[in-house]
Amino acid sequence: MPIVVLGLDPASYRTGYAINSPLVYGEIKLSHATSLPVRLCEFYKQFSSLLDKYQVQVVVSEDQFAHRNIKTLKVLVSVRAVAMLAAATRGIEFVLLAPKTIKQLATGDGRASKKEVITAVKSLYNLKFEPTDNEADALAILYAYHQTKGVANGTEGN
Repeated sequence: MPIVVLGLDPASYRTGYAINSPLVYGEIKLSHATSLPVRLCEFYKQFSSLLDKYQVQVVVSEDQFAHRNIKTLKVLVSVRAVAMLAAATRGIEFVLLAPKTIKQLATGDGRASKKEVITAVKSLYNLKFEPTDNEADALAILYAYHQTKGVANGTEGN
């Protein structure tokens, strides 16, 4: 039985996620009309629901964020911290990978553009529809994790 892994791309309002077994991906969408503490609480509830529903055993996210807007950077770090809390309270391992490593493993180029990441994961996972930026990043994170563990792809067991 494969280990259930969730790739996570934290964002202010639309956090991308991808789960390997079964392959499921999407976004946790939060309201623009609410305060940060309320959004973080809602994120915790929705993220926790995913962890429980799919019996996730490992969560993988980016190790560092490169962003010019410090306010946005603080929100991204807060979202990731809430995800870490949700995982930790369930005894779920939380792994961080460097962004360049993720892009290198998913696309062959550590400096790949968003469009290149989208194209690569669409091909790697044989997706019929183009994922959003956040979904594509989560799928790339999931794929990179499996590559670092020596697995041929992020969909084993499917």
